[in-house]
Amino acid sequence: MRISLSIILMIEEVIERRKKGGQMYRHFYQFLNAQEKLAYNVIYEGAKKYQKGFNVPLLNVDIDKTMRALIYDCPELYFINNDALSYTKDKIWFNNDYCLSHDQIKKYDAELEKIVMKIKEKITKSMNAFDVELLIYNYLMESTVFFEEYLDKGQYKNPESNVWDYHTLIGPLIHRKGICGGINRAMQYLLLKVGFEVIYVEGQSFMETTQYEKKLPDNHSWVIIKVDGGYYHLDLSHGICDRMNYLKNGVKLLSYKYFNLTDKEIAKTHFYDKERLMHITCSETKYNYFVYKNIFFKEEQSLNNYLQTVIIRGIANERDVEIYIKHTDNISSSRIKEMLISIYRAAGKKQVTAAVASGGNIFAAYLYNKAI
Repeated sequence: MRISLSIILMIEEVIERRKKGGQMYRHFYQFLNAQEKLAYNVIYEGAKKYQKGFNVPLLNVDIDKTMRALIYDCPELYFINNDALSYTKDKIWFNNDYCLSHDQIKKYDAELEKIVMKIKEKITKSMNAFDVELLIYNYLMESTVFFEEYLDKGQYKNPESNVWDYHTLIGPLIHRKGICGGINRAMQYLLLKVGFEVIYVEGQSFMETTQYEKKLPDNHSWVIIKVDGGYYHLDLSHGICDRMNYLKNGVKLLSYKYFNLTDKEIAKTHFYDKERLMHITCSETKYNYFVYKNIFFKEEQSLNNYLQTVIIRGIANERDVEIYIKHTDNISSSRIKEMLISIYRAAGKKQVTAAVASGGNIFAAYLYNKAI
């Protein structure tokens, strides 16, 4: 089947316009053949215009692969339900319309644009890539909670619960709560909007630190981000679950346990098909949160010196102390607690009021310097 000249010209115009508008990174698009790229672009442009059907030749097109690439690459197409897709040899359409009305999509898109502008206004020239990534991560971490009602009360069965939003970036960015897919889609979207190369990953994972812990892994999603030439795994949703458990234990800290991990580190809890990502390798450690912040400790002495400095400064200034570090297996959490007590006693404090959370070689503590 030949592709008509009018369609070729239309696609060239679309690609050129999107380049001028600041095209976001599209990882899976680059692995499609020419006909699949054409279909990808036609559907993208048509969906953004709220079209119900798309005239596009499907010769030599793996439509499942093409739609998966489109959905994975484009979190802004949050209103597409891939399960409602039908097609013939030259046409694609959505059987049950989109997941939201056109008016609702326009309303959400306007709100998303305001959020993006708000983020961009906070980015300064002195910030490096790590700083910008951390800014977006903290923004979402502080403003989003895991949608526990989804698990607790069976909201996924209730058509009035608007549960679709919580699977997409709309949940975290508009409603301030979501589940793993929505939370990491929001992260992907904001990172793409400020120029990062980001890859959406679907797989399975264990929920290490939440009340929903299971013996078998659950379906899960996260992202891979490229920072200064290196690739890293980033899972905001697991971080939010971690933080919610910290707060339940009185620890007023954010969680960076899953911030920029290597393949080896993520493999302890997450599983995915690496071949589907075209063998992207995450082996760098420079921009891991704990490494970059110099709070990853391999020896007791260096950790003790750090704790002394932080605690003594807090006591002198009569301020509460936040401890958040990563340590190797040779240093136990019980040993770190002993260090904290010893440092306080040496400073003349007979006892300390503290909230502590630990696990997976992460130690988090909030120390209240109102102790006797």
